Amino acid sequence: ALERSSYIRLLQERVRTRVEEGLWSRPSVPAHPGVKELINGLRMKVESRKRRYSPTDLGRMSITRLPPCMKQILGMAQAGENLPHHARFALVAFLNGIGMSPDDIFRIFTTAPDFKEDIVRYQIDHITGTTSATSYSMPNCETMKSGGICFNPDSLCEKEWLNNPLYYYRIKGKKKHS
Repeated sequence: ALERSSYIRLLQERVRTRVEEGLWSRPSVPAHPGVKELINGLRMKVESRKRRYSPTDLGRMSITRLPPCMKQILGMAQAGENLPHHARFALVAFLNGIGMSPDDIFRIFTTAPDFKEDIVRYQIDHITGTTSATSYSMPNCETMKSGGICFNPDSLCEKEWLNNPLYYYRIKGKKKHS
């Protein structure tokens, strides 16, 4: 049985996917004006959130600012370990989120034992939105935990308000400059 929060998150993701796929933009029957207003309001909220969470250039990547999960996954990649799919996805989304270029992200995966240039390039370009209409967001901490890729959480990770590895990276950057 799913926990309530996991069920809500899955439902949110399904709605987001359907909205982004545009399935609601072409209804087969005329929609009631109130429904159209609701859909337009939801679209504006989605666009606002996309802008809020779009990739941000946070300067050159700082290893000391990386959350423990990303340090571990990056270390595994650099050591030539075969990363599980969800770890690859999280790493690409994270690095894209801190402003790393797709080419720089690509170089990280060249040491993977199952490296195939065309597949890696396709996956990175798809996740970063280079070749698709969607740039995927970094999975939140709950998703990282459920995927078994939350490694060695530190005291900052344990803060109730910290819910995303990208936020961890941003917070570490602010503390450095404060």
